[in-house]
Amino acid sequence: MKAAFVVSHLRTETFYGISKHIDAEIYWISTGDPYWISFLKANGVEEDRILDLSPASFNNDADISEVLEMEEHSSYRASAVIMSDRLLSRKPREVSYSYIAAVYSMIKKFIADNKIDVIFGESTWTAELTAAAAAEKCGIPYLTPATTRIPNGRFTFFKGFFQDKLFLDKPVFDSDLEAAEEFYDRFVNHRPVPDYAHIKRDFSLFSAENFRKIKKHLAYMMFHKDKDMTRPDLDYLFDQRIFRRNNSKRLKRLRLSKDISFLTGQKYCVYNLHMQPEASIDVLGAYNSDQFHIIQNIARSLPADAVVIVKEHPQAVGDRVREFYNAVNDLPNAVLVHPESDNWELTAGAFAVITVSGTAAYQAALLGTPSVIFADVFFSELPLVHRCRSQEDLPEILKKCMESDRNPDRDACTAFLAKLIKNSFEGSVYGREVSDANVQDANFKTAAKGFNTVLHQVKAEKPKIVR
Repeated sequence: MKAAFVVSHLRTETFYGISKHIDAEIYWISTGDPYWISFLKANGVEEDRILDLSPASFNNDADISEVLEMEEHSSYRASAVIMSDRLLSRKPREVSYSYIAAVYSMIKKFIADNKIDVIFGESTWTAELTAAAAAEKCGIPYLTPATTRIPNGRFTFFKGFFQDKLFLDKPVFDSDLEAAEEFYDRFVNHRPVPDYAHIKRDFSLFSAENFRKIKKHLAYMMFHKDKDMTRPDLDYLFDQRIFRRNNSKRLKRLRLSKDISFLTGQKYCVYNLHMQPEASIDVLGAYNSDQFHIIQNIARSLPADAVVIVKEHPQAVGDRVREFYNAVNDLPNAVLVHPESDNWELTAGAFAVITVSGTAAYQAALLGTPSVIFADVFFSELPLVHRCRSQEDLPEILKKCMESDRNPDRDACTAFLAKLIKNSFEGSVYGREVSDANVQDANFKTAAKGFNTVLHQVKAEKPKIVR
């Protein structure tokens, strides 16, 4: 078996560590950062096993035939791919389309030349979404390893770059259902937080860590500018740091209270804001990525005796301007609450929890609160999850939520969890930005078991695998 990883930034370290314990010939598709390409070579990876995509950044030929072919094998048009990319979307049209054409062509050739059987990658950057299309064209699977969210500390593999279809479909037995029931009871009683919830945003400007980052980026800008389309320039980073620092201060001036006792007896739903830019909304929920527009339409859809509570993502504080929050407060039936308000308490009193694709909807449905989502995700099969495909349907969907008896279907929840646990694995595919434990050999060995299981399945199904 031959497997390729699409890598950028800190995921290079994680995927390389996992690859050491995988039973396959490993190839690498790098977004082009010389530091991480050097990292791979320093660890013994042969140069002919690395596809360096940096030449695509300087391609001036927007071969429209290559772009059109890419679109035939992708769930998104090239324009949607560009718009979902926080950095490429800032480039001129001729640069972005030329980049896609070159990346698609280079990855197709790399797959064919090396007879690669499967590609593993994330679903954040244009290079990854384009790699998925190239894999589809070449008749091999593109699999996205991603956290199961609930339970914590596990990950699974999704077909393509969306997170709606599990790659594995192992049968569930009585013992699996019993284990799922035990987990479900623990979850309902203890209500754990996601394993990334501890991360706090640093707003300082002159810390030692920031100087280290500035030094690194200065070196990159001097010698390797624009080689890697996933690397922001220094101006962007500095502006973002100032922007977030100022916005966080302005949000504090709203003096939002963490106390939500004022909602007692009030009929309300909750809209949980996503971090943005972020793949969970810009890729998974691309057609519903305007969050203020969604909040407006929720407000339009509510009866006179109900309000929508808007809660900022705790890790997104600083990402939005004060004017965004002012506009929310100006809606006649919308109320902002503190980003650190108790999410479990808000969920318990709400008639619905609404988010584009967030974990809050998943949690709510397991606890018995109806939820509304605007993207196809793996937990949408839970009985209390409502998939909204047109925002014009919101009045009817929210009416159904208000009329719900709020009793979770225990059998359906445990059956869903049993299937998810059976087809997922212990370990993490995150990098050190979440936890240093993720880049320890113990995690690499644990996570590699999942990759080896999937590789065995790919080999068993080849060439009849559905792609």
